Amino acid sequence: MGIYRGNTAPTCVLTIAKMEEIGKVHEAKTPKFNSMYVYHSVRKPGFVFEFCQFKNDKYRCIRCHRAGRSRCVTIRDAVVVPSTKHPEDKHICEPITLEGTSHMCIN
Repeated sequence: MGIYRGNTAPTCVLTIAKMEEIGKVHEAKTPKFNSMYVYHSVRKPGFVFEFCQFKNDKYRCIRCHRAGRSRCVTIRDAVVVPSTKHPEDKHICEPITLEGTSHMCIN
């Protein structure tokens, strides 16, 4: 019988990725007075994405939805909830200028 003298403890490597900064959101109303949020882009300053309410605290990009794709983010208490994807990833639309939006800001 031989004696095993190696390290028997399992090794685990933990990598912590730094989360990219998330832009601000402002509550707004559509021209038909539906609830929506305007997300200010971090990657393209001066541009925004518009998100309208889809389910409870899920909001989907208005322009992606018009193009036939659903890109959703979770927003609670006017704050984007961090997830595995950045809010600006996987859009098929381009952000629009703040002056080009058709909303009314509340705050």
